[in-house]
Amino acid sequence: MNYTNALIYSIYGLCIAYVLFLLYLKWQSPFWFHQPIYHTYELYPRLLLWKKRPYWKRKRPVKLGIFCDIEHIETWQWDRFTHWEPLCNLLQGYYLDNDYALFHCTEKYLQQLFYGASWISCYREQRLMEPEHHGTGAHRSVVLQKWASRPDYTRFYGCILSRPVVVYFLHYPESSTTIQYWDMLCVHEQYQKKHLSRNLIQTHIYSHNVQSGIIPNGFCFTKHGSLCTGVVPLVQYSTYTFVLRKVRFHQLPRNYRIYCLNRNHLDLWRSIYYQMTRQFDICVLPPFEYTVEWLTNERYVIYATVYKIQKVEHVHGVYVLENTHRSWLDDTISQPHIIKLVASMNFEPKSGQFHHDHDPLGILFFRGFVNCLQEFLLMEKNDDHTKGILEIPMYSHNGFILDKWREKYELHMENTSAFYLYNLVYPSSPVQMDRCLFLI
Repeated sequence: MNYTNALIYSIYGLCIAYVLFLLYLKWQSPFWFHQPIYHTYELYPRLLLWKKRPYWKRKRPVKLGIFCDIEHIETWQWDRFTHWEPLCNLLQGYYLDNDYALFHCTEKYLQQLFYGASWISCYREQRLMEPEHHGTGAHRSVVLQKWASRPDYTRFYGCILSRPVVVYFLHYPESSTTIQYWDMLCVHEQYQKKHLSRNLIQTHIYSHNVQSGIIPNGFCFTKHGSLCTGVVPLVQYSTYTFVLRKVRFHQLPRNYRIYCLNRNHLDLWRSIYYQMTRQFDICVLPPFEYTVEWLTNERYVIYATVYKIQKVEHVHGVYVLENTHRSWLDDTISQPHIIKLVASMNFEPKSGQFHHDHDPLGILFFRGFVNCLQEFLLMEKNDDHTKGILEIPMYSHNGFILDKWREKYELHMENTSAFYLYNLVYPSSPVQMDRCLFLI
């Protein structure tokens, strides 16, 4: 009898502790607690060990929630958006919320980010305009009502952008799906205390669902620095920053060659694209037809190292570099612009075999990156192609490059980041960093 009472009290205690834990999470994160996202308190994905297939959390249309503000936040498809100047002004002034970096935002750069069914949501106030006709009594009140309801598109105080990407699940290929990746979440300093970011996210999701009619609709996003409380990330990783100094560049063997991919390498890029989806557990990429534009618009610069054996070329390394349009506010650095190694891949020579037979230690894979980086700096018309700032996020095969890179360069900064799914749950989250690749 005593054992039975002890068991009952233990169950009661666990239930009370669980409820208190839920209340604590709701207090810590009132916004994310009510969102269809993989929460840390959810037991279902963890208990069903035999069911690890990705699944949707909400399969019904999005409702007009308490965080929606359709009166002030308007949503457009990107090809119908015309207010580029106020959007660029907002992003350039407030997108980077720190004191050490600048964001060089232009209309050309933003349009490189968009393709297909991309969306833009912006927060704007009402414009105060003098009515054309003055009246009295009831007629004057109607005129004032029309006057007060006109939106002001000359200045934005918040924005959020999204574009379609495909999430490829290696172990569940039938669950691969197209969702939206939201980015450029920016709030003017006058509205940051009002938590406008919550309204932007919720309204963007609602308006996208209403205008596109896609059900269920999923999203994904990246969070830097302060991560989402009570939410399980798909992958959590660190981003390392280095100040480039002059180093010795090692030549590649004579049978090696570097390709900077362009329109003439369409078949090679197609092979690389689909190899990425087969080599990583999670791969997030735009649909292939949209990535072809990267070969000409310099959104990303893609390099491939190939070696020739018996007159047959084999791909060894793939490196994706980006001019981030960001720079540091540091007078001691002659070239403060930031270059990012977005992703890299050691092309598997055979299924399950990571290293190539002639490169068992990955030395040539690393040397390939160093030579591609040098070529990229020369292409960017850098006054001193040995200097700049390099960011290396620790997903894809960047970790193999980072290990050797740290032997030559001193680490300047390390930041924590995480990639999240919204309305789509992958029960095996979080995934190992080297098992994910993101090109978004």
